[in-house]
Amino acid sequence: MFNYRQTENILFQTKWEKSICDLIWKQIIEQKIFMQISLLQFEGLDVPEELFDYVGNVEVGDVTNREGQVARVYFKALFGGGFVRHTPNEINACLNYGYSLILANISRKIVAMGYLTNIGIHHVGVDNPYNLACDLMEPFRPYIDRIVYENRELNLSSMKKILIESLYSEVEYNKKRMQFHNMLDMYVEDVIRQFRSGELTTYLMNYF
Repeated sequence: MFNYRQTENILFQTKWEKSICDLIWKQIIEQKIFMQISLLQFEGLDVPEELFDYVGNVEVGDVTNREGQVARVYFKALFGGGFVRHTPNEINACLNYGYSLILANISRKIVAMGYLTNIGIHHVGVDNPYNLACDLMEPFRPYIDRIVYENRELNLSSMKKILIESLYSEVEYNKKRMQFHNMLDMYVEDVIRQFRSGELTTYLMNYF
């Protein structure tokens, strides 16, 4: 889909102020950690005490890397003490596939709105053409984590259909019911709107 304001939007995007980017990134990480805690609670698993401390102590720009500290504790709480993210195994393969579905949907929405996926809020990898999409997908990773956790006995081949179908499951966003892929679209619109208005907004999401 071609957006007739693409040139204007891209010029605007290149001028996003770092101060606003850092505030929005803080918001993104807080939402991600909150959803990670919510997933552990939803599944009846023990929530490590430090996760509650982390969610309340995310600094602007997450300069102390609460995101990474949480990940090391969270994945072990979810998949067991021996689980290590990014090692070659079936669970990680399923997680990566599910995350790629979210990344693709968010990337499509960014482009449809006339912005570049290359220019991110926090991710700035020169070899990453999806920096902005990588930023905006973070609060939704626990959605995939739940599906993989609840079907962890399946291999990737069997899991793919479930993960694709999950994009059409009903969820709640800002007190409205909608399909998950529509929530991704609305979230992208809302984050971009923050740059336009210069004001942060709290987004209420419930996908468990």
